Amino acid sequence: MSKVSQHFNEIAINYDAYKSPVNLYYAVLKKAVRQQITHTDIRVLDIGCGTGNILDFLRPKSGVGVDISSSMIKIAKRKFASIPTLKFYVHDIEQKSVRGSFDYILFNDVIEHVINKAATIKNIAASMGKNTVLVLSMANPIWEPVLMLLERLHLKMPEGPHERILESQLISILGKYRLRIISKQIYFPHIRWPFLKDIGLIYVYQIKKFTP
Repeated sequence: MSKVSQHFNEIAINYDAYKSPVNLYYAVLKKAVRQQITHTDIRVLDIGCGTGNILDFLRPKSGVGVDISSSMIKIAKRKFASIPTLKFYVHDIEQKSVRGSFDYILFNDVIEHVINKAATIKNIAASMGKNTVLVLSMANPIWEPVLMLLERLHLKMPEGPHERILESQLISILGKYRLRIISKQIYFPHIRWPFLKDIGLIYVYQIKKFTP
């Protein structure tokens, strides 16, 4: 068992409490995802789905949630057992792709937790069709000291093992697998002054395949 899966197995029982409606970061993230995906007649894959809340929130035609944590998946299966359109599986995206046909793939606040980021993006790309949209979110690395302080004060979910990356690093990895950012939104706060334009906390990208 990896350190990442061990960490999320340990916090799974409290995960929904950490992601409660009073959690401003999580509320903004859900709003951001909803702005990227405005319709429901879709097939969605949620990689790093946790206990399945965002997948349920989107109410897709069909939804598959995968997570490295068996405890998270066990909770998700129990919570949404009455919704036949949602399926949940234990899966390590670093090791292999997910089979299926998807309109959208979600990868929210997960890239910092994978060790081999290139292998992970390669496997995600293999799960994408030519029209699939990858919605990837990550925290702006300049906020890391603040996020860690909030964690020490028990005001946010413990991150566990993680390593944040710069946008330039993300773009470089995406390019290796014929993926390109087609849009970027900045949330919480979104300051429009040019010299402060990158101070936002949450970056949300829409990513698609391209033909060289």
